[in-house]
Formats: sequence, structure tokens, C-alpha cells
Amino acid sequence: MEEEAALRASIGQSLRSQDDAAESAIKALWATLDRKGKPPSKGEPIPQGWHSVFFWPNFRPQELRPDGSPISTGVLPKVSLPRRVFGGVTLRFHQPILIGEHLTRETLLKDIQMKEGKAGAICIATLQSKISTDAGLAVEEFWTTVFRDEDKGQSRPAAPLEKSPQPDAAWSRQVTPDPVLLMRYSALTFNSHRIHFDREYAIQHEKYAGLVVHGPLMSNLMLDFAADNNPGRLFSSYSMRAQAPVYDTGPFRIEGCPTKDGCSIWISTDNASPAMTAEVTF
Repeated sequence: MEEEAALRASIGQSLRSQDDAAESAIKALWATLDRKGKPPSKGEPIPQGWHSVFFWPNFRPQELRPDGSPISTGVLPKVSLPRRVFGGVTLRFHQPILIGEHLTRETLLKDIQMKEGKAGAICIATLQSKISTDAGLAVEEFWTTVFRDEDKGQSRPAAPLEKSPQPDAAWSRQVTPDPVLLMRYSALTFNSHRIHFDREYAIQHEKYAGLVVHGPLMSNLMLDFAADNNPGRLFSSYSMRAQAPVYDTGPFRIEGCPTKDGCSIWISTDNASPAMTAEVTF
């Protein structure tokens, strides 16, 4: 447990960074996600959750792991386990981010721990970020990142084998991911993780069934889906959990239904329990 002790010694590390809410980035994501209508322009609010295209992770080649992800983010320390996956995110919205505003982000390593999972050792890290404008706090986010050991077995299934109960869907949309969508989103977020664009690496080295659709991309799609089905309403919080990878090998469905305080949203494929689940509150 020497590594865990060293990792946990990093809890509380923080990093301050700055960026601008660039109109060009929002327009590019608008086109990438094939949104209808006119994208917002300077002085107008960005769609909730779209701050993902700001604060690029500017790492040099020698600062990257073999899978293309950073060795250390400056807050998250180096982890020996070779595979990095998206675990989930919680967002709390305090006020809109307007295009053209200057942004400040404070990121803190909230927790990190080693555990023994079904397939071996795993490391779970939680990072907290607070994004502010000159007007004050705009968004709080809590990201969960999971590191896993090498998988020497069969390819990973697209979702858990057992179905979990879900409410009846009031809304549904089918999305067909493809390498172009994944490449453009990787470029817009400066994400060099090879599982999203290097098919040979994803299949041969990480035992995936295809290119992996980004967790943050699906999170953007789920938030937009919730907004489209609740026009004119702003969200106060959003919590999303990843349960299984989604691949570019076929379409997936985004489905949802109203709840007392907001709505439930989930992503599923034809043969599986939901791969992503989320709760939105107004």
C-alpha cells in the first residue's frame, strides 16, 4: 500500500488556471453536435455544460502516458495503473457563463484511493473544480476518474450482462456515433486519449470492441437532450454515472422522463442495461 499512501498524500493539491469563453469554440461544438438554429454569440449564455471546451490540457508529448492521457495533471498525481476511464461527473450550476467572459478555474484533488475490483486493482480519483467569471461562481464540478490494471482477458462487453430496471421513457433520441464525431470532440477538448481515435490501440491493447465514445461527449448530449425536452428551464444540478463503455460500432439511444424535481436521463444500446445514467434538477 505504499503507492496508495503516496497518492493520498496528494489530496488537497490545487491548481488555478484561466481561460476565456471563446465564441469560436462554442460555434465549433454547435456544429459538431449538429445543433439546430443559431449558436449563441458574444454576450449570450453558453448551453449548460458546454464549458467542457474551455481550459485545454496543454501537455507536451513527454508528459503523456502511452495511452495519450497525461501522466500527471498538476493536481492528479502519477498513477501506476495503465488504463484510465471516465467514471462520472456532478455539476452544480450557479449562474450562466456568457461568451466572451474571462474564466478562472480552481481545481482540487478531493479524494484518491486504491481498491480491489472484480478485474484487479483500481484507483478512484475525485477532482473538484470551481469555475468563476468576474460576476462570481458559475459552475462547480466533481469528476470521477478510474484507473485500472491491464486486462488480459476477452474484449469488454458494451454494458452489464444483467438488465437493471429503468422507468418508461417519455422521450427518446437515437445517436449514431462515428470516428469523425469522436475526432472532432477530441480536438475541441484537446483530448489525446487514444481509445477515442486510435482503433487498433483501443481494440488490441485495451480490449475494447471499437472506439470508445467520450464520457464528457455523452454528458454533453444528455444535458442537451434534457434541455430540448424541457424548453426554457435552467438546471441547478446534474449528476451522471458511467456504468459501461459505449462504442462507435452502432447507434445508442438517449432516453428520459420527468421526475418530481427535474428529469432522469439514460443512455442504452440494443443489448444492454443503461451504460450511462443521470439525474437533472431544475
